Amino acid sequence: MLPPVILIGVGYKDFKEMDSLRDRDFTYPKSTDPKSFSISGGGAQFLTYLQNDVMPELEHQFQADSAMRILAGHSLGGFFTTYALMRNLATGQMPFRYYIAASPSLDYNHYWLLGQLKQLPPQIAGKKKVGLYITYGSLEDIEDSDMPGHITWSDISYKVGVLAKTYPLQYKTELFSSLRHMDTPIPSFIKGLQQALENY
Repeated sequence: MLPPVILIGVGYKDFKEMDSLRDRDFTYPKSTDPKSFSISGGGAQFLTYLQNDVMPELEHQFQADSAMRILAGHSLGGFFTTYALMRNLATGQMPFRYYIAASPSLDYNHYWLLGQLKQLPPQIAGKKKVGLYITYGSLEDIEDSDMPGHITWSDISYKVGVLAKTYPLQYKTELFSSLRHMDTPIPSFIKGLQQALENY
């Protein structure tokens, strides 16, 4: 279904460490709710590590196309993916060509990331477009509807659409029928990779 790709996952030594350190590595800034996140806010350092250490080393060892890097994540990893896009748009440096965010936890830190996206300065027209693919499961809104300040999938889709008008951003949002939060990663990554490699 896909042309040859090099698929890289950054992992941890065991599940216990992963369950703890994912909170640190995939979030930014530090959470204002220490009861939910005992450690958090290391997303900027993790992104720098990927860009400055992991990617150059991989492209030294393998015949990788540096113009076709794709970043993908689910849940807090989806938040991190969206954060990476925001930071790259803000700096004008685009180390990734496509971003796939499956059920991103954009409610982190009281929807901090959505607020930051609205404050980004306008980009220079004519820059090469990057792609963003965001997915949710239709049952997620139902499961989260009683959370204070909950923002629906359609609201998030609209906000991303507004952002795409200001930036060189080609985006697609998709709602998977009858799927819950933990059901979305595999279909999201498959479809996202198909779209990224077909369109670019």
